[in-house]
Amino acid sequence: MSQSGRYVYGIIEETGCEQSSHYNITNDDVSLIRYRDLAAVVSPASVKDFDRFDEQLIAPVLKHHQLVLENVMRYCTVIPMTFGIVARSEEDVRQLLKAAYTDLKDTFREVGDSIELNLQATCDEARALNEVTNENEEVRRLRLELASASSDRVTEIKIDLGRAVLAALDRAKQAYVSDVLDTLNKIATRSCPGKLTTADMIMNESFLVRRDREAEFDQKVNLLAERHGTILEFKYVGPMPPYSFVDLEATVLDADNVERARKVLGVGEQTTVVEINDAYRKLARQYHPDSNPGAPDGVGEFRQATEAYETLTRCIRGLETTQNGRYTFKREQIDGSILVARRR
Repeated sequence: MSQSGRYVYGIIEETGCEQSSHYNITNDDVSLIRYRDLAAVVSPASVKDFDRFDEQLIAPVLKHHQLVLENVMRYCTVIPMTFGIVARSEEDVRQLLKAAYTDLKDTFREVGDSIELNLQATCDEARALNEVTNENEEVRRLRLELASASSDRVTEIKIDLGRAVLAALDRAKQAYVSDVLDTLNKIATRSCPGKLTTADMIMNESFLVRRDREAEFDQKVNLLAERHGTILEFKYVGPMPPYSFVDLEATVLDADNVERARKVLGVGEQTTVVEINDAYRKLARQYHPDSNPGAPDGVGEFRQATEAYETLTRCIRGLETTQNGRYTFKREQIDGSILVARRR
């Protein structure tokens, strides 16, 4: 299988790295492709390697992807690329760095010399309920009232008691989370929540932390574990590259999608931003539902035009103009090219 492509793990800023000659990443097949003060961390790969995502075949590659990034981040901040991004050639990687240079430099300024740390907390509801029933005044009052209630009021008080317990439990969980976040956000530069994946999970938070404050952050996590250890169980993961704090997205351009978008808007293989905008505005006026309330096909046509416009405007962010200021959408020049742009 041809290995003419280059698998892209991530991007580093050479001025912010230690051991500038090699960073200890030039092992078996991993190397750097440079553009100005940026470098892409790459290894040889077939461009066809990731057309089919078979789980058994992908698992070891994903593990290698993570290990390379973890090794690089020991020496410098790395902007991780989406798993499975393969450039056709070294020149395509350099073009990626050139086209996205401003966004990449802005991202390095945003994340700084930082790492990502993730903390998940699960709650032992039985112990939390016991604490709530013993300490909450409303719950205690209703329990006492229930003990001496007449038979015609038992059901009503039980319902009120159940609601009071659930409300108190929710407030207790929120208080635990607030205490954790308030404590750790004093050290972290930023934080962002993740998905709660189990019924007993009450927090899944990622933190962007400067390298020189990692030990301080670790100590605070240990103190929180001691403080809430009877109720909460923590899972602490990191350090990792700042996955959750990079809003850049890498995509491989598909010439078929670009060609369909061109045909919908009616623009040629060489066009300008003005021509793309004008073509979209014309179709938008023609098919917008507000302008054609009685046209059943208008909504679909308007959506198709909008999607085509978004496809081409995303695409041109990764392309260079010709001398006369036009963008080229020829299949052989764009198919398989990598676009790195900010998520919207």
